[in-house]
Amino acid sequence: MKQLFLCSYFAGVKKLFRDYAKEKNLENKVLFIPTAGNKEDYTAYIDEAQQTFRDLGFEIEVLDIASCDRETAQAKIFQSKILYISGGNTFYLLQ
Repeated sequence: MKQLFLCSYFAGVKKLFRDYAKEKNLENKVLFIPTAGNKEDYTAYIDEAQQTFRDLGFEIEVLDIASCDRETAQAKIFQSKILYISGGNTFYLLQ
């Protein structure tokens, strides 16, 4: 079953996510999509989210979907057990 863990500030819910990941026995690998931040001036929250995953012991694979072909992006997304989509310009991400 697919599940969502939604938040507006990932570093702020670090302990909650740690507990959630432990409860759900999640693997420690995350596909991290920072693409929505490509058109933003301020992106420190992206680095902070990546550091939060590292602090929790997660291996991070970064996938900028604006920089790869559709087939590659789809394959990586479908293969991933944990997908993190960073904030930023949602309209840019949708395009």
